[in-house]
Order: sequence, then structure tokens, then C-alpha cells
Amino acid sequence: MNLFSHKDIIVLFLSIALMLGTGRFFGELFRRFKLPPVVGEILAGIVIGPSLLGRIFPDLYGWLYPVGTRGAVALESFVLMGVVFLLLTAGLEVDLSSVWKQGKSVFVMSVFSIAIPFLLGFFLPLAAGSIFTTRGDTLLLSLFLGVSLSITALPVIAKILLDMNLFKSDFGMLVLASAMLCDLFGWLIFSVIIQFTDTGSINPLIMAKTIGFTVALAAAILTVLRYIINHLFPWVQAGTEWPGGVIVFIVVIGLIFSALTEAIGIHAIFGAFLAGIALGDSPHLREHTKEIIHQFINNIF
Repeated sequence: MNLFSHKDIIVLFLSIALMLGTGRFFGELFRRFKLPPVVGEILAGIVIGPSLLGRIFPDLYGWLYPVGTRGAVALESFVLMGVVFLLLTAGLEVDLSSVWKQGKSVFVMSVFSIAIPFLLGFFLPLAAGSIFTTRGDTLLLSLFLGVSLSITALPVIAKILLDMNLFKSDFGMLVLASAMLCDLFGWLIFSVIIQFTDTGSINPLIMAKTIGFTVALAAAILTVLRYIINHLFPWVQAGTEWPGGVIVFIVVIGLIFSALTEAIGIHAIFGAFLAGIALGDSPHLREHTKEIIHQFINNIF
């Protein structure tokens, strides 16, 4: 039995084609003006999304992006894979030595990047309570707004740095490492908010467990697992057809690590990013292989 109806398949393929084609068109347009193509791709999303297409042609928008269908789930899965793969390729370009060298700067920048927007968001409902109409706890709303403002758009930051050839610079490493720490903190707090919403209370043990698992997993990926991956690379390159075998190996590792971080309550993109760092740090990974992966993922996903 076919899981997708005839209409589901048509709509899914047309919506993906529209997203890819429009995103590419606006990306190239912005590139002509010496601007990051990702800004044009975001504008493309606004044009074909609910903000413009959904307001001008609501019926067409509802047909292209139906809610509650198998095609909609498939499209959402495609988008999620795109974000995960983007962070995987970004991690491949991270220079760990540059990050460690700027450790103090990364920490200071992360603290201020988190603290200022978090405090603004946290105190906003308290200072302007009449604006917000909520039946829930004001503290919960304050935490939610604080976290919402302090979480960065890590995939967008990574794409901008890649587009502007700033990724491998010390400045690029500083910005990316700081953004990653900001998001890590934000998702940890967000998991606490979800726990409070579901149970009505905050369990310090569960929170400590999530933080502990996150730190332990990140440390394991960047030390022990990175060492194992480095020793597996020569075997993969010698025993499989190039570049397909290496690409599949990288994607498999990225998906496994993404699943691990999602399992402990942290967004899957962090697992993909850490996997990219562990894989990209190997001296056995050829630059040409990286370029093939970048071309496929950056232009399709």
C-alpha cells in the first residue's frame, strides 16, 4: 500500500522545487550585490511563505503546504535534514586549535550574548504585564521570552560565515563557538521550560542529568570518538569506493550523533555540529571530499 496519495506526491515535489528554485534565484541575486546569499534565501522564504504568498494567494499556499498530511510530514523531515546537514558541513570546517586559542574571548562573548537578551526578555512581562495576556505562570512566560531572545540562529550564522569566506578565520571561529554556547545554554533552559509545562514542577535531578549527559557526550565526541574516527578513516578510504564510501561514513556518523543529542534533550543540530568537528579534524579527510559534500548539501539541502 502506497503511503503517499497521488496528490501528496505532486504537492511534495512541487513545493520542494519551488523552495529550491526560489531560494537559489534570490541567493544568486544577493550574491550579485556582494551580500551573503543566505539573506536572499531567507527573503525567498518570506516571499513563498505565509507572510507574502499566504496572504496574497491563501488557497495556493494552503495547497502547496498542506497541514496534517503525509506530504507535510515528509517536507518537514526534508527541512530538518537540511538543517542537520548544514551544521554537519559547518563542523567539518571548524579549526579546534583556533577555538581553544580564543577560549577566554569565546566565554566572555557567550556570557554577554546570553545575558543581555535573556534579561531583557525575562523582565519584559514583569515591566509590561498589560501587553501579555496569559493564564499561565508569569515566571514561565518570562523564562520563555528570555530563552527565545537569547537563542541564536546557528545554522544561519554558519551559512553567512561560509558564504563570506570568513568561516576559517579567527573571527569566524569566535562567532561560531560563541553562538554554539549560547544555543546550548538556551536549549538546556528550554528543556527545563518544557519539563515545567508538562509536570508543573522543575526536577533538579532531571535538569542535572541533562546537563551532565550533554557535557559528557560533547567531551566524548571531541576526545575518544574523535580518536576512533581518525583511525577508522584510512580503513574506510582503502576499503570503499571513493568518494561515496567516505561521504556515507560522514553522513552516518552525523546522523548517529544527531540522534544521541536529541535523545538527551538537546537539539539534533548540536550532534551534527560536533560530529562535523570530530570528522573534519582528521588529517585523513581530503579537502576534495569536503568540497563534494559542501557542494551537494549547500546547494540542495
